Amino acid sequence: MRHFFLVAVAMLFTAPAYADDAAKVREAMAQLAPGAEISSIKPSVVDGFYEVLIDMQVVYVSSDGKYLMQGRLIDIKAGIDLSEPTIAAAKAGIINKIEDKDTIIFAPENYQDTITVFTDIDCPYCVKFHREMDQYMAAGIRVRYLFFPRAGIGSGSHKKALAVWCADDQQAAMTLSKAGKPVSDKRCDNPIDSHMSLVSKLGVRGTPAVYTETGDQLGGYLPAAQVAARLKALK
Repeated sequence: MRHFFLVAVAMLFTAPAYADDAAKVREAMAQLAPGAEISSIKPSVVDGFYEVLIDMQVVYVSSDGKYLMQGRLIDIKAGIDLSEPTIAAAKAGIINKIEDKDTIIFAPENYQDTITVFTDIDCPYCVKFHREMDQYMAAGIRVRYLFFPRAGIGSGSHKKALAVWCADDQQAAMTLSKAGKPVSDKRCDNPIDSHMSLVSKLGVRGTPAVYTETGDQLGGYLPAAQVAARLKALK
């Protein structure tokens, strides 16, 4: 009981200080990056600094709002990246709001894991990734595809993505298109613009971009066996 009383007293005295500091930090960031989205401000493990998640990047700002440190914060002794969990949690919030109906899914009958993959029909490593789909299925991994035609809206890659999405059999059309074969050019309502918006929000820079349900990015292309190993390690 005494422990809970002390915690309550500590919170009573620190809450106003935190609110005051957070306001200073928010004001400083608004001046530095007007219009940027500040997702969270919380005390850092470094005394006198706050961890700020802004546009999917973590920065550290002094409590008086005068100083900013940019870059990952590493616990040297433990060898742990202290910035990554904040970024991953924010990305997981975005990834897990994506509805299955807005993706093209390849799934085994029974799956243990789901990965969300931003793909470009004309990306060589995306093609290589797709060639290993049977291995993903055998490993019990469900793959949700979103489109990121890197050449932009209206490009050849974008038109191929539209054709795949609008096909009667999206999975077959994806496989054909990844193999360099033509797919009937159809047009329909599609979520590709929203996929491109997510690319911006998540800071995706290349394809394939592979994300777990926990928001961890597994990098670009990795052999299916390595992806399965990484997913197992994350658990």
